Amino acid sequence: MKIDEWLKRKDLKYEDDELFIADIKCTDLASNYGTPVYIINERLIRKRYRTLKDLLNSIYKNNEIHYAVKANSNLSVLKILYTEGSSVDCSSVGEVFLCLKAGFSPDQVIYTGNMFTDEDFRFAVEHNVRINLDSISQIKRLAKMYEELNKEKGLIS
Repeated sequence: MKIDEWLKRKDLKYEDDELFIADIKCTDLASNYGTPVYIINERLIRKRYRTLKDLLNSIYKNNEIHYAVKANSNLSVLKILYTEGSSVDCSSVGEVFLCLKAGFSPDQVIYTGNMFTDEDFRFAVEHNVRINLDSISQIKRLAKMYEELNKEKGLIS
């Protein structure tokens, strides 16, 4: 499959003056659930994940997909991606918390923060998630946190 085929939206259609999402009338969704309604197409998420994974596997045998949680941190979406075998890239402690709640193990979580506070480091260290750092000062601060918590230094990137 070519990448441009992967990007096409095939879950939306307009037929007989009705908008359909995943073959379901939007008016039916509105009648059943009220408005506004947030629609998650689980079938499409799974299909796109599998298509991307197959594409990567055909080129790179050793690969991991890390979903950027900041794109959509909905717990249902995270649970779907967890069952598909994805890992995650989190940009906040809140996102790390949600991913752990969704079922991801700490080794499937990479925490890439901008301005880590000591509380951010403490949470990450206590929950054994991988941490992505971008400065020497962050490396030193994180090492100090491991020492304060009397924990073996974990994996960083």
